[in-house]
Amino acid sequence: MRQQPHNSGVMALRLAINLKLDHVFVLGCDWGITNKSIFDYDDRNSELKYTNSQKKLVKQMQDEIDMTFVNANSIDIACHRISPDTFLNDVNRSR
Repeated sequence: MRQQPHNSGVMALRLAINLKLDHVFVLGCDWGITNKSIFDYDDRNSELKYTNSQKKLVKQMQDEIDMTFVNANSIDIACHRISPDTFLNDVNRSR
């Protein structure tokens, strides 16, 4: 099956998989939190910033790479999520 990442975030996940990384932290994902975007979506049929196929693609990618979403709020995707404070504490501890 050929995967089609249609936005920069999903494309970055595909790159991490292609680079054979073990784990990736996803920063700044706001799916389901806001529909505001810097991009102009003239022909968008939904208020969502993503499609069901993109959501399904990220779910499939979770089988290929371990990923943690860093966000203070719940996002509209089943995922392992940690708060920004936890992320920063972990990063500072590992230095």
